[in-house]
Amino acid sequence: MAQPNDLVTQKEAASHIQKSVDTIRNWRKKDALKTYSKPGSRSAFVSLSQVLNVAGLQAQGHDAAPVKKGGPSRANQGIEQALQAHLASLEVQVRDLQAQRDDLTTQRDLLRQELMQAREESQALQKRLEEATAANGGIRGFLGRLRR
Repeated sequence: MAQPNDLVTQKEAASHIQKSVDTIRNWRKKDALKTYSKPGSRSAFVSLSQVLNVAGLQAQGHDAAPVKKGGPSRANQGIEQALQAHLASLEVQVRDLQAQRDDLTTQRDLLRQELMQAREESQALQKRLEEATAANGGIRGFLGRLRR
């Protein structure tokens, strides 16, 4: 039987599910996890997907069940497929949210540019008003000329 392609050390597996290495060892002793070896390494490796399955079952209140020698059970395969489908769905949602974020960032930048232009135009109009007022002898002089 071929080794899974998601092998990790017991320490990595424990860290991934935020449990202790002793928990992983206990699951191994209960035959809930199958161990693998790699050439040239003395470490014991476990399948991360199998660890996630056992952790998920335990979180649902089930005891760590022994692994069947023929590989993962149909129930575990179904759970794994459902998790993979959910993960794919989440990845699509993340991409959509990133695209929305990018669109909003672009809109924000355009609005900032428009605001800066409006401020510049407002300052220019304020300056023209001050110049016109000064040229006409101030507001009182301007209003006095209008009344005549």
